[in-house]
Amino acid sequence: PYSFLSRLAGIIDGDGYISVVSSDKIRGNISISLKIGLIYTDLPMLNELKIILRIGRIAGPYKNIKGKDVVYLIFNKTELQQVLFPLFIYHNIFFLTYTRRDQFDLAMHILKNDLKLFENISKSSNIPSLFKLPENPSDYIQLNFFKNWLVGFTNAEGSFLMKQNNDGCFQIKQQIHVELFE
Repeated sequence: PYSFLSRLAGIIDGDGYISVVSSDKIRGNISISLKIGLIYTDLPMLNELKIILRIGRIAGPYKNIKGKDVVYLIFNKTELQQVLFPLFIYHNIFFLTYTRRDQFDLAMHILKNDLKLFENISKSSNIPSLFKLPENPSDYIQLNFFKNWLVGFTNAEGSFLMKQNNDGCFQIKQQIHVELFE
């Protein structure tokens, strides 16, 4: 469903990563994957995503640098190329954070141009973006998928905390993106 895909885009924007690496040091083949990493207690959410999409695999738990158990939902290149990315494009759903957009645009550039070797990526410059970001804060709210994206992003990046003065707070953390956060 559209609402599910919108929420998924928000989760990926918050806790996902589109990896483009050399899979083989000798041949230098390109490997593309998408990973969503969450703490172990969020494993039911990753399982829900996997069940609905019918793609991906769960990996972990692994200890992160803070010593917490982390689990991943991982999508391989074929799943991205044949299922997930086409669904986002068809429904005009896109990533709103700068980092995820850059990762998505690079992955799409590689897939569209059928690049096989990692060394060929550096020869590519000015990678075009498939989707134009809104230019001002109110335009973000007008995006059809924004409300559901925000739910997913909040699931990924939101947290409750108690200040030293016992004030309860809720916060969403992300790198600077003024228009999006306004």
